[in-house]
Amino acid sequence: MNVEGEEDVVAAVRACWASLWTARAADYRLRRQPGRTPEPVMAVLVMPMVDARRAGVLFTADPVTGRRDRITVDAVEGLGEALVSGHTTGVTHVVDRTDGRLLSERPSLPTAELDQLVRLADRVEALFGGPQDIEWACAGGHCWLLQARP
Repeated sequence: MNVEGEEDVVAAVRACWASLWTARAADYRLRRQPGRTPEPVMAVLVMPMVDARRAGVLFTADPVTGRRDRITVDAVEGLGEALVSGHTTGVTHVVDRTDGRLLSERPSLPTAELDQLVRLADRVEALFGGPQDIEWACAGGHCWLLQARP
């Protein structure tokens, strides 16, 4: 969410915290811990907006087949909001995790960015101990982790 000014930042943080009590969020918590109703907690990270040249989502396991030997990267030019919200389809890159070989036919990401994203995926998955759905942005020769979730 791109906001400017103190009032807008406070409103955005409140909206984020409020999302913790939606029916969808409650259902997710119940599915993750059946029989328990843990007190929900959330931290909200406020950071400068990345003026992304490219952005998108990355899956550390193939989202269709579940294969763990492949990383799938969907990329768009500019901010990733249109991709994440489903308003556009990005270019999909499938990378063989064992040797880093690009398996997809239409690459649009520079090799250096794709390599950074694969290394990022490996680190995030290792940190959280399982497959991750990652949102990312690249600007100025650096790729940034924006969000990760199981």
